[in-house]
Amino acid sequence: MSAVSMNAGQQNGHAVDPVTFQIVNGALIAATRAMALILRRSAYSTMIRETQDFSTAILDTQGNLAAQSEAIPLHLNSLGYALGHCLSAIPADSLAADDMMLVNDPYHGGQHLPDIQVFAPVFYRGKLVAYLGNLAHHTDISGGLGSLNPTATDVFQEGLRIPPIKIRVPDDLLGGPVHGLLSANSRLPANLIGDLNAQVAANRTGQERLVELMDKYGLETVLACMAMAQDLGEQKMRQAIEQVPAGIYTGEDFLDGDGFDTVPMRIAVTVTVSSSTIDVDFTGTDAQARGYVNSPMASTISATLTAIRAVLGEPEMQTNGGTFRPITINAPKGTLLNPNYPAPVRLRMNSSGRAYGAVLQALGKAVPSRAAASGFDTTTCVNLGILTEAGYRIYMEPLRGGLGGAHGRDGADAISQLLSNSANTPVESAESDYDYFRIVRYELRPDSGGAGEFQGGLGCVREFEIVRDGVQVVFSSDRANNKPWGIMGGAPGTIGSVKVISKGKTLQLPANGGSASLNRGDRLRVETGGGGGIGDPATRDPDLVARDLSLGRITPEFAEKHYGKSHSDRG
Repeated sequence: MSAVSMNAGQQNGHAVDPVTFQIVNGALIAATRAMALILRRSAYSTMIRETQDFSTAILDTQGNLAAQSEAIPLHLNSLGYALGHCLSAIPADSLAADDMMLVNDPYHGGQHLPDIQVFAPVFYRGKLVAYLGNLAHHTDISGGLGSLNPTATDVFQEGLRIPPIKIRVPDDLLGGPVHGLLSANSRLPANLIGDLNAQVAANRTGQERLVELMDKYGLETVLACMAMAQDLGEQKMRQAIEQVPAGIYTGEDFLDGDGFDTVPMRIAVTVTVSSSTIDVDFTGTDAQARGYVNSPMASTISATLTAIRAVLGEPEMQTNGGTFRPITINAPKGTLLNPNYPAPVRLRMNSSGRAYGAVLQALGKAVPSRAAASGFDTTTCVNLGILTEAGYRIYMEPLRGGLGGAHGRDGADAISQLLSNSANTPVESAESDYDYFRIVRYELRPDSGGAGEFQGGLGCVREFEIVRDGVQVVFSSDRANNKPWGIMGGAPGTIGSVKVISKGKTLQLPANGGSASLNRGDRLRVETGGGGGIGDPATRDPDLVARDLSLGRITPEFAEKHYGKSHSDRG
């Protein structure tokens, strides 16, 4: 058991009383939220400003996550992993107060190329005492339109790779050589540099907040609280693991294919629970794909830890580096979840999503009261671009499906998979910023959730009407063939689709992603699937069936098929 208690704490010989710990720890978390606010409100792109595809964090000098904002789980649990790669290439003693470190390379701690991570040192009275980190998804950093190339067979075709590099912000970024290099490799240079400046500003905010906190409470107290928070996170996770029956549990899930064909690709996991530790082994997962569906190790780590936190953690449990000390992860090299360089990884969200689902399935067997069915758990990302005399304009949006049902509740509707946690892009914002399309439909899909005692959440329909000629669409997807699984007698969820409607004809686009040219009057209809159900549908509360019928969430035909005629008649 950890040395941290609710009564007192001590780190490196420095004692901190419980009240001070709570105040300082809360201030650290508040600092990450302030960083997030600055990043969002300073950003240029809708992906950051509206979709909120970014994360912010404070890390200690060993690269451990000390505090985080409520942001993207797939980012946060691997920021320390990326910082470690940066510090292997850039010695900590070479850093100065104005320096920051950039990285996006999936083979040097990054995730996929649009995600640029920016780290900054924190100095207090001349001593390096911590790091700030953030990650933001940039709309275009070369490669395919919006840095999305469904035909990529290596990472070189996916965009500009940034290995760990050190920059001095005033000299290198603000009109300097790094500014020029990045601008020359983006279709949207103003957006790229504007969003990168927002990341720099977020780190500057974090530096100011930490220095103020150290001025008020003292360096040793703040560092002790950072360490104590992690020890408390470890203690809470070990206590949670101790409630799980020791044993070996397995799970699996499938991708539709590798981006070139629709042969299912398997992700398998064995979870071993022993006393207060968990070992996660992805041996049995298929070999790495030719196409862009591979997950780099950083994403696999985050997906695994997020699944464990989701099943075993309590809402009030703080998530930091200590939370995951009791967990070990093995993903064999050369597989979908730890590919060999230079495999493409742009669509890593879907393979890491299947890893999340496989771990969720395995732990559900260990703790049935915490089990949940599979969600749609797919990033169906749509990029709509047009080249004008003024340059490129690109709209990017990840669309959402239903979550799986869980004990005591139906799955949420049309929501980001839990690894993403990104926000909905309002129709008003999209149409005001982009004049070459309008959104003519945005609604839930009736009957798309899997039936069960507790039903899967619904998917959605988003339909774009093109109002100018020469618009290009590039998209990525999955779950067009393999349905989200139900459990304990619950029915599976539904698949999704992407279609072009032109001149009265409807064209179904490929399952994993593709591209098309669109002109005035054409429509792009994106349908996402719903989550799986949990429990025997015959045991569903008739009042819930009647409610769903009255709200139009299910049709009478669906109710009669899955819940019986007496249920459907109540609508």
